[in-house]
Amino acid sequence: PPGSRSGPSVPRRDDAIASVPRSVPRVFGLEAHDGRTRPRNARSAARGLLRRSEVSASVLGWLFGRRRSHGAWANAPCFRGLDAKDLDRLAPHVTERRLAAGEALVEEGAPATSLFVVTEGSLEVSRQGDHGTVSLGSVNPGGLVGEVALFDRGRRSATARAKTPAVVWEIPFSCIDGTRGGLSAEGKLRLLTGVGAALAARVREGGEASAAAARR
Repeated sequence: PPGSRSGPSVPRRDDAIASVPRSVPRVFGLEAHDGRTRPRNARSAARGLLRRSEVSASVLGWLFGRRRSHGAWANAPCFRGLDAKDLDRLAPHVTERRLAAGEALVEEGAPATSLFVVTEGSLEVSRQGDHGTVSLGSVNPGGLVGEVALFDRGRRSATARAKTPAVVWEIPFSCIDGTRGGLSAEGKLRLLTGVGAALAARVREGGEASAAAARR
């Protein structure tokens, strides 16, 4: 009518509900009837929501519990690139070791056949120098012991000893190589990339610490 203000039309509630695809209400235990969406009944709607929440919880549990099922070692940064199949292949060969404070995990000069992942406690790494024992730093949860030998297959380059009660997980090199089951070729490449990144970070931290000590 004259003098009235025009503006955007607001859809009516019934029109908006009628535009919802029939498959959407059905997922939540609702039914569409004559352009209206209503619960079949309260109990049915509740059951529908519960079923969907159970499925969601199951999927999320599978996604986030997958690594927990393999053990704490699988949460270390170097293993994050591995898929579930490679973790499954590796898991039977991984063994847990518990160390008392002061107990040596590996000794400098000993043959190296395994990589270790620290998940609890702290280890002190040291080696013999011209004037006695030289501390190279600590390995804390998520850190590795034996990554140098993984690449060059030489003897242990340092001694790792528990500063506190500690839990470590031992992974034989033969499983990483795939000679005793274990990783696929792609999995090995991903793991070596992760271990190489961890080793580079340790070298960088060591260099920065040495430079800081030299400035003092």
